[in-house]
Amino acid sequence: MTKSQTISKTYNSPSPLPNEDRIWVDNPHVCALADGAGGTGILCGEWAEFLLKHLPNAPIHTFEEFITWLEPLTEAFVQRYEPLMQQDVFQLKRFYQEGSASTIVAVWQTEHEFHWLTFGDSHVFFYANNHLESYPFQKPEELSGGTHLLNWSIFPNELGFRSGVIPKDEVVCLLATDAISKHIFEQYQDNPKEFEVFIKTISEDLQSEETFWQYIKNNPEIEEDDYSLIILQP
Repeated sequence: MTKSQTISKTYNSPSPLPNEDRIWVDNPHVCALADGAGGTGILCGEWAEFLLKHLPNAPIHTFEEFITWLEPLTEAFVQRYEPLMQQDVFQLKRFYQEGSASTIVAVWQTEHEFHWLTFGDSHVFFYANNHLESYPFQKPEELSGGTHLLNWSIFPNELGFRSGVIPKDEVVCLLATDAISKHIFEQYQDNPKEFEVFIKTISEDLQSEETFWQYIKNNPEIEEDDYSLIILQP
């Protein structure tokens, strides 16, 4: 069973800002999300969506495979969006000087395994038997600094790439952008014995954008950001 939602930090406000997060749950083989880093470039939401829509059906295991997948996408993205920038010299300059940046986390499901990758600080969590594994970070404090970003205009730093495989045996898998990831970490640290209750609660609140927003509002310790979460349950 898969549940998911993505909303902007200003959802339900009189003048909502664009949500630059994207989620991808339409492909039965892969679920993914991407956090467009709007403060560091232009068309970041579009770049995040472009990445997700072009994920392969087969898992990406190595950085070399990752680059092989990524390189033609950068060219295709420029070919698609550069003509739109031609109408505004300032925007065109930003497009080439700053590029478009995003994080990404993806999970491929086979019959017996989850294959995952991350680039940047969007996270994947695996929970089973009262134990939580997380990637790329293992503590919420690691989310306090900067992060590696995937930008079509810059060759990615290999240090930002992580990948792995985990057995599916009754595992709950969560994919989250950074603010929600930090919240997940803190819920587990504060009360690991009640973590299953937390998963049940937040999963129920993914029924709609409105219920997800109410969850965010009811937990004011969650940092302000766009919010995206996917939960895969056995």
